[in-house]
Amino acid sequence: MLGIVLFLIILFGLLWKLTVEVKENSPPTFSGWVPIIGHLYKIIGGGERLSRTLFDLGEECERKGGVIGFYVGAQRHFVIVDPEDALTAANSSLSKHAIFKQAEPWLGNGLITSGGSTWKMHRKLMNPAFHLNVVLGYLDLFNNQARSLVENLEDEVDKEPFNVFQYLSQTSLKTICSTAFGINVDQDSEFCNKYIHACEKLIGIQTRKFQNIWLQSDLIYRLSGFKKKEDELIKYVHQLSNSIVQRKRMERKERHKEVKSATKMQSLIDLLLNLSGDQVFSQEDIREEIDTVIVAAFDTTSWSLTYALLVLGSMPEIQEKVAKEIEEVLGPTDRNLDKDDLQKLVYTEAMIKEVLRLYNVLPAVLRHITEKVQLKNYTMYPGDQCMILINNLNRHKAWGLDVEQFRPERWLGEAELPEHHSAYFATFGIGRRFCIGRIFAMYSMKTILVHILRRYSVKSDLAKLRLTSDYVTKPVSGHFITITRRINVVN
Repeated sequence: MLGIVLFLIILFGLLWKLTVEVKENSPPTFSGWVPIIGHLYKIIGGGERLSRTLFDLGEECERKGGVIGFYVGAQRHFVIVDPEDALTAANSSLSKHAIFKQAEPWLGNGLITSGGSTWKMHRKLMNPAFHLNVVLGYLDLFNNQARSLVENLEDEVDKEPFNVFQYLSQTSLKTICSTAFGINVDQDSEFCNKYIHACEKLIGIQTRKFQNIWLQSDLIYRLSGFKKKEDELIKYVHQLSNSIVQRKRMERKERHKEVKSATKMQSLIDLLLNLSGDQVFSQEDIREEIDTVIVAAFDTTSWSLTYALLVLGSMPEIQEKVAKEIEEVLGPTDRNLDKDDLQKLVYTEAMIKEVLRLYNVLPAVLRHITEKVQLKNYTMYPGDQCMILINNLNRHKAWGLDVEQFRPERWLGEAELPEHHSAYFATFGIGRRFCIGRIFAMYSMKTILVHILRRYSVKSDLAKLRLTSDYVTKPVSGHFITITRRINVVN
């Protein structure tokens, strides 16, 4: 009896695979496919296993022409590393992958989770809120938070290796909360700490659900107790966010006028209320977008800064080039950075971009296919899923023979960059759904790194770095650094 069952399972699997492979314009299948479950077993077993699978996917995809099929059960995923096909897929498909649905109870129809007409409308309204001139209005805040970080790091000077991410994440979150909610993190420290703590717990639960395939079942998720904890945290975070949105609405009513340029720095809440005219966006819409912006930047900025310090600590010659440029631009003073300084710090910016190219935090761009999409050699159909691997685009052979080498100089001249290099540098996304906060991220990271390197020298060992993946690619070990105070530091 058991033999018959096994025979039928194998026969069904082979027939199903044959049907898949003869389907019109179907790409080659990723190795290791098994009947019924497809490649599901390759993404079960923790973040390091997932990280390994993503690496293997990318390598095999490159060998087989840039597009292959990856199956989770019967669900087909087009894995893409060809830049031209990646751009076609990203621009043709604006709907997010089904995995993002688990964040909808928290983030609703924010920019991360929404698709189609809702995403287009919200993105159009929010674009001005991240304009360069608006971001420049946050410079004082960037400088102040960076100074606080530098003072906190004094506890680690000449000590054992430490986890700098813990410091960077708090700085990033306080900066984001301040700009999004328009609050003073010192005066509203209780609110800020409560919000950050709740977000950290929520992201922890979401990550655990993402990594554990069994928790994808609604029944098992409820029985596990995680669903109850998640619901309680979501309710609490929504209450906190709504309280700030309501406070801002009351302030506007009391002034009997819109808050357009009364202050140098306007919060995202103020800008959304102004740009929407208080009609297009409801209070719920605004809360969802603000929660989304904070969550989107929660890990990405902090881990990118961590990677930057790891690279600089392992490459002293590059660290000294950055330090020299900082000294040349800012001089022997302890003044804050201004917009002119940011423009002049060209090598520092090139270094950051090279970090983002080789150590991208987001592993993939995920899309749900809602209409027929024609790639160069294959066709994606409604119901298919699409996975664009960022690491492989960022390390495409178009970058040259030294593609694996960390070389900031490649960013200092257009001649060194691949033609149409936006398709080969996907750290901030690709196509129309690229990251809305990329200017904000670059300026805040540049400000923080300048303040750190102006006072400290960093040492690390990049060779010890081991990575894991969930929503983001992050270190599991080898990411500790040591710091020493620089000579002739102006206090």
